[in-house]
Parts: sequence; structure tokens; C-alpha cells
Amino acid sequence: MGSFDALLATTRQLLSAGGALQSIGGGEQIDRAQLKQGVVLHLARLHPADPISLEAAAQTVLDAADRGLNCSATQGDAAAREFMHDALEVIVQVIGRPALRMPLGKVQSPENASRGNELWTAWLGTHRKQVDKAAASVAKLYRVFANGREEHIGTGWRLGADLIVTNRHVVRLLVPDAALPVADWSLDPRWTCVADFGATDEPATPLRFAANALQACAPEPAIDMAVLRLASNGGTLPNALAVSDDETLLGAYSDGPTPTFEGQPVYAVGHPLQRLAGTEVLSVFGDADGRKRCSPGRTTALRDGATNFEHDCSTLRGNSGSPIFDLYTHQVLGTHRGGRSSDPEGIIGDANAAVAVARLTAHVMGNILKNGIVKQHGKA
Repeated sequence: MGSFDALLATTRQLLSAGGALQSIGGGEQIDRAQLKQGVVLHLARLHPADPISLEAAAQTVLDAADRGLNCSATQGDAAAREFMHDALEVIVQVIGRPALRMPLGKVQSPENASRGNELWTAWLGTHRKQVDKAAASVAKLYRVFANGREEHIGTGWRLGADLIVTNRHVVRLLVPDAALPVADWSLDPRWTCVADFGATDEPATPLRFAANALQACAPEPAIDMAVLRLASNGGTLPNALAVSDDETLLGAYSDGPTPTFEGQPVYAVGHPLQRLAGTEVLSVFGDADGRKRCSPGRTTALRDGATNFEHDCSTLRGNSGSPIFDLYTHQVLGTHRGGRSSDPEGIIGDANAAVAVARLTAHVMGNILKNGIVKQHGKA
């Protein structure tokens, strides 16, 4: 299944409880006026404009989503499919998999309380403070060049006294020669890696720390994880996050002749970056400006022997390295790495994948996550 088909399947699943935009099977049709209003609110937060322009843009989104829901990935040219893909992403965010903004580090409720968002609205009613606390320990990672130019390369989360966890494919952008064995990797002095824990909407104060060493990096392709050490420089680092190796929190397959996966609710916190630039209409589709977002969802698969689990939280480029939290304990269950794919780095694929803490108990990285300590490069 390609990424377009996977997005179609997600959209249809979210719409199935209340029918469809047009021809997808289901019960009572979803209230299109309510959905359109949700899209208007969504777009208004991204690019404030006059009401007429927002209404027109929302209608364009809905029309493109209609075309996407009623075609296959092979129909139309690549640009048309990309257009429909972005429209479907907006619908998913509005009706069930939002990427919630965090002005001043405070998570906001979904802008539209229609079908699919009720759970998240109710959850935040009792867990907002815990989410804010957990999110405060998640950082936007930059590669800073000698001339001062900054490049957003991913997301990281706090561990131990002065460590930050991210993906190996993020760290490879920071080393002089990624072709070397990972045991020989070190940070390139030509640039600096900076972790910004205050990269939210309307940040109260900057909260930036430079990484001064690469402490650990897993060589296995599926264990896409690395650990950096941060220099406090007299400042106070955000709190370390709690991790959980409880595999039951990842979901399980039901018994029976045709087992189905029963996922568990989770959320990702990270820094999604806008994937697509283009016309004015296309530009409003991307709820992804690199600022901190909270994206609730569910686990969707956990295969026997695999070190990764799959999830459907809304993530894009820049989310690499995001912690995946249990919805209720707010402990880290895994580290988002991108799409499930045959690609060695797993950056592009058909479903969101995260490295599971529970599947690393016999690995050196599991010991590091459990104890929050790295004695020397790659060793717990």
C-alpha cells in the first residue's frame, strides 16, 4: 500500500462512524457544514485571512478530498494526487488526528469538536497539565552553521541528567562522515547541534542548549536511535522524561481465527515541518511550521519480533525523534522514526513507525533508556 492509499484508508476509517463526504459506505452522513467550519478554523490559524478567502480555501480542501476519496492512487497526474493528499491530511487533522498547537507551551484543545475529536477534547480536560509538563521536555533540533544559518533537522527528548534522545538518521546530519561505522561517529566541529525546548507558538523565553557530544548510536537499521549530551552552560535543563517498557501499553492482537490488532491511545510531541510549498491554497494545507505540536492517535500494529510499533499520530518531516507517549501515564513508549519502509533509514514509508522501548530490553539502547546513563560511546 502506498502513502496515498494509506491516507485514504485512514480518512475513510475516521469518517466511517458517521458516513462519508460523498460515496464512502457508512451510516448517517457527516455534517458537511460542521466539517467545513472546522476546516475554516484550521486554515484561519495557519494563515489569517478575510472570511470569504477562508471559505473559498475550505471549499477547495473539501472538493479535493472528495476527489481523493473517490479515486485510486493511479488516477490523475502526480501534482493532482499530491494536491488531494494534502487535502486529505487536512480532513484527518480536523476530524480525528489533530496536530494541536502549544502557545506559550500550553496545549490547545482541538479547534473542531466534531466526530473523531471528542476523545481528545475530553482527555485534555483532565490531562492538560501532564501533557504540558511532558511537552516541555521535547526540543526542536537545529544544525547551526558557522555563518549563523540554522537548519531544522528533527526532534529530541530529554533523558537522564543531561542527555537528549533522537534518531540515528537525524544524528547522521551532524557527523563528518556518515559512511563510517556508527561506533566511530562524532560531532562535526564545522557546525553545532542546538536543542530548543521553547520552540512553541508565542514562546515565553528562549530555552536553547548546545549538544557537545554524541554519546550513543544504535547501528541496527530498525533501531533508529541516538543519544546526545547537552551542555547546560549554567542554565537549567528541562526535566528528564519517564520511560515505560510495559508492552501491554502498545496494544495486542485479539485471539481467534482472524486476529485483529487492538491499539492503544498515544500521543506524539514534536516539531513537524511544512512538507510542501506551492500556491496560496496549497500553502494553507500545512499545519507544520516547525513549532511544537501535540498529535494524539493510536498504535496500529506491533509485530512479533519487531523492534518497532506503528501508530497513526499526525507527523511530518521534522517529527523524527519525537517521543510517543502513553495517553494516560505520559511515559515514553517509543521514539518516532518516520515511515515503515524497506529503506534502511526508514524515512519514507507507508505507515508511521516508532522504536519501542519495550522491545529493547536486551539491547544496549534499552539499558540507556532505562537508566538514563551512558558510560562511554554506545555502552550503558
